[in-house]
Amino acid sequence: TMLFLADVEGNTALHYCCRENGSKHMLEILLKEVVGNTKRKRKQLTKLITARNKSLQTPLHVACEAGRNDLVEVFLSTCKSALLFKVMSLEDIKQETPLLCSVSNDSFDIVQSMLMWRRNHGHHWQEQEQSQIYSVAQKSSQANKGNKSACPLVWAAKCGNVEMIDLL
Repeated sequence: TMLFLADVEGNTALHYCCRENGSKHMLEILLKEVVGNTKRKRKQLTKLITARNKSLQTPLHVACEAGRNDLVEVFLSTCKSALLFKVMSLEDIKQETPLLCSVSNDSFDIVQSMLMWRRNHGHHWQEQEQSQIYSVAQKSSQANKGNKSACPLVWAAKCGNVEMIDLL
């Protein structure tokens, strides 16, 4: 179907909906097309949500980069937990997860929404996120080289963002 077609940069219709000037209403319409309880619908939704462009960004990365909390909230309320756990752990070409992308763009509302969602959706994710947020020692050498793949807390500290540090 047309939903899965990508441009030369690998962007799908969902990627375009998640940009700075994207439409929340259009995002909801596109997701509604593939949401359902059949195996086929679940596969389509997974394929659409995990689609990556040439920068290895998912549509959620694009929404986080654009600072669009309204769009992030659509993902958080529409997608099943297991799918979101997967998408939230994917890194783009800059080695940023959607959370780290939001931290590095000072998108306080998005970080807060994602952390609240994670707190409400199971211990498995909390353990994984805590290890990402607080495992400074393992990635500190990368952070010192200017690599953003350090944990979100380290990145916020490096940028001197006290509000973000308090939130994380």
